[in-house]
Amino acid sequence: MLSNFLWKNKTHYMRKSVVLNEYGKGGLNFIDFCSLNSTFKINWIKQYLKNPTSIWNFISHHVFSHLGGLKFILLCNYNIQKIPLKLSNFHQQVLLAWALIYKHNFSPHICYIWNNCNILYKNKSLFYDKWFNNGILLVSQLFNSRGLLYNYSKFLARYNIPITPKEFSIVFDAIPSGLCILFKNADHSPPLSLSPSDPLETSLGKLCFSLNRGMNSKVRALFQGDLVSVPTATFYWSNFVSNINWKKVWSLPQKFLLTNKVKEVSFKLIHRFQPVKHFLQKLKNDIDVKCSFCESLPETCSHLFWYCEFTHELWNEINTFIVACIFPDYYKNVLFGACDHSSKDENAFFLVNLILLLAKFHIYKCKFTNKKTNFSVFLKEMEQYISTISPSKNKKAIKTLNVLCTYKVFT
Repeated sequence: MLSNFLWKNKTHYMRKSVVLNEYGKGGLNFIDFCSLNSTFKINWIKQYLKNPTSIWNFISHHVFSHLGGLKFILLCNYNIQKIPLKLSNFHQQVLLAWALIYKHNFSPHICYIWNNCNILYKNKSLFYDKWFNNGILLVSQLFNSRGLLYNYSKFLARYNIPITPKEFSIVFDAIPSGLCILFKNADHSPPLSLSPSDPLETSLGKLCFSLNRGMNSKVRALFQGDLVSVPTATFYWSNFVSNINWKKVWSLPQKFLLTNKVKEVSFKLIHRFQPVKHFLQKLKNDIDVKCSFCESLPETCSHLFWYCEFTHELWNEINTFIVACIFPDYYKNVLFGACDHSSKDENAFFLVNLILLLAKFHIYKCKFTNKKTNFSVFLKEMEQYISTISPSKNKKAIKTLNVLCTYKVFT
């Protein structure tokens, strides 16, 4: 539904996996609803862990206490369908959201007994309060120094916990044979009692449960990491131009205070679905593909925005203007903009890139208004743009005006 809204219920010209990318990777920072919903669930965990016994959390606190508490559950290798407790749909979604981003680095010596999807009794994972409260958490605590499982009498002698033979049998019979093999003949000395670690101290916990502002986008990026893909346009253009700094190319329009329509022209050009006549012929066979300006050659992107005699004349005049007023050693790079330059020339190329973006929009606008490109008209449009952003307090607008004052153009 959101994708249809983006494309106005028309043809989708880009994969959703590309649109989901951030601006610096060729996407539109599009939001995937499932990822957004999962981010809300992580935020709920963060608020819950701040004060688990508050009046707003007492039901959830009661439910999770039957499994060792939410902090402990977050560390476990659980499977929601195998948890020995009927959870509400909301709590299931919370645990699923965490499981999607929390990666378990398996090691037999730090493998938890409880809420473990590999240690099952009647197809359900295990949890016993008495064992948990006495610090028996790890599978390694069930093995002796020679890597063999304790028998009932030796287990009671070591841990001094009054448990029934039935509980002992359930837990020890549930240990997979694969785990037993890993411990066999391995020297280890597990502690008598152990406290569970804090999920807030893990690298993921520090990110997800941070109190800093603007963390939602970083958490959402964790969920969308497996959904995004590299734009195919990068492979196409790499056949013609080498060593393209794609991050700078994709991020370039975001440096300026421009309308989305201006940014859209460059975006569509690089992604190769600018609606020129040659492209539209794929959708409608009987369309006239002659150039809107010269009316002689086929209207492709390269012809319309560069090789057409009217467009070429415009670029020559823009190049003359840039060399005379801004930067004497300017090299025309219309498609990708001027991204690779020294720091001392940053302001000059900031202004050059602004001119390139607005010039491409001028060509686009002339095509759809059935007018020829004209350098004098373009200069008037630049002046109109400057007067429009002059009252703005936006940082991008202020920087643009300061650079214009430095080079004394359009002022």
